[in-house]
Amino acid sequence: MWVNVTSGAVKDGTLEAKVGTTVYRGADLVGSRWELTLFNADTDGDGDHDADDEPEVDVELRIASFQQISPKEAHYTFETVDELGNIVPVCDADTDGVHTMVPIKDLTVNEVTGRMGKRSNTLYLACTSGAVGKAVQWGYKPWERPIDEFEVATRMVRADYCFDGTSYTQTGTHLQIKDKYQINTFLRSDDPTEAVWSKSGVRCINTPQRHLHRVAGGVRRSDPAGLLDHHQHDDLLRRAVLDQDRRVDLRSVAAARAAHRVRRLDVPRTR
Repeated sequence: MWVNVTSGAVKDGTLEAKVGTTVYRGADLVGSRWELTLFNADTDGDGDHDADDEPEVDVELRIASFQQISPKEAHYTFETVDELGNIVPVCDADTDGVHTMVPIKDLTVNEVTGRMGKRSNTLYLACTSGAVGKAVQWGYKPWERPIDEFEVATRMVRADYCFDGTSYTQTGTHLQIKDKYQINTFLRSDDPTEAVWSKSGVRCINTPQRHLHRVAGGVRRSDPAGLLDHHQHDDLLRRAVLDQDRRVDLRSVAAARAAHRVRRLDVPRTR
């Protein structure tokens, strides 16, 4: 028997549903069915949501699994029915082979430009196979920092040097990340920094992941002044790409330090 929820909410990345005076959350919601309206994405990039964009779509999703990652992070697997009547996961598999997503409250993301903003009474489901979900997984939770800083984290994941939604990386790239929040750091300080990211854009680039066809204003293609070696007050994130010869060594170091770190910190990231 299905019952209608009185209200729904997202608190610290965890879904809640209220039925009468009873609140269901976490594993209580596994098997629940969600009827949602997918807002039309601003596909033409003009800043509004109108008939020129993709239409709104009503969908029915089911929560197939739940995992509490930390007190302020939860992952869900949502399933739906495809055109052939097959039950399929909503998200593609991430680098761990799972089809999970992270719920985020009152967030809207322009799928073309990557620009983010607040939208009340909105649920954004971020697949961990995509940049928004990866940024949460790597420690940069949008409910713990300003939205513009979270946006920078997603652009770092994609190597979106020009802040226009264009990615200059490839799936499977192994990374080191260092940030001002002391969430992640480089395991090997001698690895060259690929780029330094601030809220105003990429401050400088050492070696782009792919050929950079155009450069946003203020971005340095090289580093003649040694900016990559000096921290500036507005630096948020630094990213380094690991070569094949160093991956095993880094994982061994990470394993040796496992007892002394918080989950997922100081671990080589896979794009």
